Amino acid sequence: MASKNILQDDEIEDLLFLTPPEGSEDELEDFNIDELVCENYDTDTYDHNDDNVDIIDLPDVDQNIFIPNNDLDSIELENPIVIVVPNSESLNLRQPLVNSTTTSEVSVVHTPTVEKINTPKRTKFREIKSVIWKKRPFQISPVEIKFKGDTSLPQDPFFDLESPLDFFNYFFSSDLIKHICEESLRYSLQKNVNKPFEVTETDLKRYLGICIMTSICIVPDIRQYWSENLENNVIKNTMTVNNFEKIRQFLHFCNNDIYIPRGQPGHDRLFRIRTVLETLKKRFQTVPLEESLSVDDGQENDPQYRLTNEPDLGASANIVVRLCRTIPTNKNYVVYFDNYYTFLGLLVYLKNIGILSLGTVRRNRLKQVKLPNEKEFMKSKRGSSAECITKIQNNIFSAVPKSEVLRFSKTQKKSVNVPCPSAVTIYNKHMGGVDLLDANIGRYKIRMRSRKWYMRLFYHLLDTCVVNAWILQKRVLTQKNENDKIITLAKFREVLAVTLCQTGKNVDVSPTRGRPCKKANMVYMTDRKKPRVVHTSTITNRERYDCVSHWPVWNTTRQRCRYTNCKGFTYVNCSKCKTFMCFNKNNSCFVSYHTN
Repeated sequence: MASKNILQDDEIEDLLFLTPPEGSEDELEDFNIDELVCENYDTDTYDHNDDNVDIIDLPDVDQNIFIPNNDLDSIELENPIVIVVPNSESLNLRQPLVNSTTTSEVSVVHTPTVEKINTPKRTKFREIKSVIWKKRPFQISPVEIKFKGDTSLPQDPFFDLESPLDFFNYFFSSDLIKHICEESLRYSLQKNVNKPFEVTETDLKRYLGICIMTSICIVPDIRQYWSENLENNVIKNTMTVNNFEKIRQFLHFCNNDIYIPRGQPGHDRLFRIRTVLETLKKRFQTVPLEESLSVDDGQENDPQYRLTNEPDLGASANIVVRLCRTIPTNKNYVVYFDNYYTFLGLLVYLKNIGILSLGTVRRNRLKQVKLPNEKEFMKSKRGSSAECITKIQNNIFSAVPKSEVLRFSKTQKKSVNVPCPSAVTIYNKHMGGVDLLDANIGRYKIRMRSRKWYMRLFYHLLDTCVVNAWILQKRVLTQKNENDKIITLAKFREVLAVTLCQTGKNVDVSPTRGRPCKKANMVYMTDRKKPRVVHTSTITNRERYDCVSHWPVWNTTRQRCRYTNCKGFTYVNCSKCKTFMCFNKNNSCFVSYHTN
């Protein structure tokens, strides 16, 4: 009789280690007693004598904490990690997310490297067998945590960006637009070689403008933007609905001829959208990081994407390790994450490379830590906290001194000052950058549906690009001390959409009269039959509407007024636009031309 398959001890440990913890939280609103969080609990009640400290042996099956093999023998277990546990009922830390100017709102954009890395043999990390916990206040010099990086934006090229279109084009470059046009043409030829459909760069920009306009003007069906009752003049005047649907049908981002099917070596699940994703990711990473960064959502435990010098800390902590590749080391940047990611080994790894971190932690990941149990802590007064510190590899982790916050008291029926560790205040202030990005996208997002799964990802990347362009504009204007020019996200989307929809349109050109002639017949035209000369202006719309140095100038000869629907003749032209317009008691085309 064949014996049943029996898992060995090392296989059981691997299964326990690879299973990601369930649940997560973004800020300390509805936490319980099992989460990290404060510091400095009435330390007079604790014994500060180091001789009474016990060495705690952690179970062998706990695979959450690791250190490299070559550093195990040199560890000095004499230093501190602070874990502070507040009373979940007595300390009410409910407060909304703060949109801080020091929090990196573009944090979602710093995505991990996707190229597979061939690692023949994974580096092993041993488990930390023992930790010394001490019940005493934590002290650290401010010099050790002082920020050493530079978050200011360089003048070149960011100070040269002015309009919303300039900031959008910084991320969504012309090279990417040209690539999409080429792949769309290739895709149409692959569908039917006899009926190619060419998408020009102008058509693609107008298509993007319509997509962005749909995010702020919502109708049940996309075709209703061209209907009589729910029409949108900007969209309707940009292109016809049939042309829009045609571009939407053949819009493509990759060459299907080099696609590797599923199940074969080298298969990429995101091949359809990979070029756009990588291009935008590289453009996003060119923006200097801010001091405070946040990490949220995601898990990964594939060794093919792990560098040889990076530890394997589990599916959740590996996400933090990969995202921190783009952060300059030894500059004391601060990374915030919740209890889904926090491991003691992760904190040790980040501190060793010069990156500070702050996050909540689950109590079961810190076995036998010397903190009051839940029953004892529930009896404490509101605002109480407890602190327990330790040192591992001479790395220190802790909260900062207490401060006071306003909280509503049910007994006194008013807001009162409650002691609160500053670590909680700082955490709530900076944590949630990813949620803030999702909120900005969720307010105004492209809702067009498609049967192609990668089109939904493309629209999401387009929304992310618009939001990041808006955030970059705010940073530039703030650094220029021009806060009065900052506009809302809705206004930013509106101006950007209208500008993209008007791409390639020359509003100064008057409509020609008569039937247009073909280009082929132009060669055979005699001097007696010349085409009508249309005088066009080379000035841009930005200069036309800037209301600067536009002066009416009197000329000796008169020309036809170039304002739309005006057939009069005038002697007056604009000194800046070099365009003739009526400026008399009957018609004021000069004013209308520069304002409408």
